[in-house]
Amino acid sequence: MRLYLFLSRSPWPASYVGKFLLCSFLGVHVPMIGAVLYVLAAGNHALYESLGILVALLVSTVVGTAATMGVIYSLLAPVRAAAGAMDHYLVDRALPQLPVRLTDEAGVLMANVQEGLTRLDAALDVARDQVETTTRHARDKFQLLSSLSHELRTPLNHIIGFAEMLSSEALGPLGQARYKDYAGDIGTSGGSLLELLQAVLDLTQTEAGTVESAPDRVSLNYVLHEAVARAHLAAEEREVRVVVRCSGAQWVNADPRLLKQILLHGLSLAIDNAGTGRQLEVTVAPPQMGQVRLELAHGGPDWRLDDVPPELRDGRIGLAPVTTGLSAIAVASPTALRLSLLRSLVLAAGGQLGIGTPSAGGRSVYVDLPNFATSGQRHPETVDPVELVA
Repeated sequence: MRLYLFLSRSPWPASYVGKFLLCSFLGVHVPMIGAVLYVLAAGNHALYESLGILVALLVSTVVGTAATMGVIYSLLAPVRAAAGAMDHYLVDRALPQLPVRLTDEAGVLMANVQEGLTRLDAALDVARDQVETTTRHARDKFQLLSSLSHELRTPLNHIIGFAEMLSSEALGPLGQARYKDYAGDIGTSGGSLLELLQAVLDLTQTEAGTVESAPDRVSLNYVLHEAVARAHLAAEEREVRVVVRCSGAQWVNADPRLLKQILLHGLSLAIDNAGTGRQLEVTVAPPQMGQVRLELAHGGPDWRLDDVPPELRDGRIGLAPVTTGLSAIAVASPTALRLSLLRSLVLAAGGQLGIGTPSAGGRSVYVDLPNFATSGQRHPETVDPVELVA
């Protein structure tokens, strides 16, 4: 192996067969050159008298070298065939037909390559079938949930509409003030259930692989400004002050539509979890290692175990225990479901999602997106910091 590694560091000969031929050439000609030099140095005859012997020696050596190289080249055919079969399979996925009944080292090599590629091809077929089956089942489940969602939305909308009509006393007083409060609670619960149902449907859609992504060069500042404007009403209703801090114009490689969904879901989740009268800080950090980080942090309640999906749990943050007697695996809050949806969208966009705890307490969610060069322009490049104050 040492000789092979030594010769591999040399730019010539580059091929494996060339290394064999070089060694055979040197092995034959070095003794010949030594013999010639010995004859010239030790002979008592003049050079012209020994010229015939030297020519005969040279011709016989060249003929012998050519024959030796031809034989070695032919004997290396199994190695060339094995290497070519591997390369051909990797490029075109075409199975070779190598001899497999030979028992020497070259024969064992060809047999192993043939068996290895045959097993690999069979495993790839099985894996492809499983992927197609899983994708088909996921799409079928999505279609089922989609139809089920439609069946559930209609009565829920009726419940929410009647509850709003009762709480507003549109047809006259209810007689008891507590009835009005109950109607308001029914409307609020119905709205939460409807929102949770939509989150389940969106999550199923992303997990089924029906979300398509067409990455492009997008201004994160511009899309973030649009998302914050869309979240303005929800922030005011919950008296949440949203402050956006961007360190210059940042460009990402993402699908614009998918990026907007990520920002809208992230802002909605953060505003709902922040609590009344708190501040939500949205920070866009400078690119590092080809990634642009967007972080949403607020001083609301700390993360609880049932608020974090299993794929986002790690030892870096402390999670308060769940409030029920069920196991952590069986318990999942609407926040965990929405985080799973957000993570699936981020992964579909080619990014990463994580959670953390700010130094002053509370919750933070960060999204890492692929950075893009700043040449050219498709959206306004600078967006002033935005504050939404209820």
